[in-house]
Amino acid sequence: MHLTEKAITENFDLLFYLEGRNAAGEPIWCYVTVAPDEVETFLEQSALPGFRPGQYATIVVSGTGEPTDEEKDRLEDELGLERGVL
Repeated sequence: MHLTEKAITENFDLLFYLEGRNAAGEPIWCYVTVAPDEVETFLEQSALPGFRPGQYATIVVSGTGEPTDEEKDRLEDELGLERGVL
């Protein structure tokens, strides 16, 4: 079963990690959750210039540079993920 189908069947959102640059040219990142029935739209929109993740997903955590190990550990704990997944 495809992960999106499994997410619909079991009713859970999918987690994505995104990287990019802000208007000042600084590296930025975020983890977002997307409802399974919105994944196709999210992926289509993410490929377009000027994509703003918050319009198509729920931003869980974000920052500049790269996420620290502490941020990853906290997110894994909050979402009940296995250690080292992020």
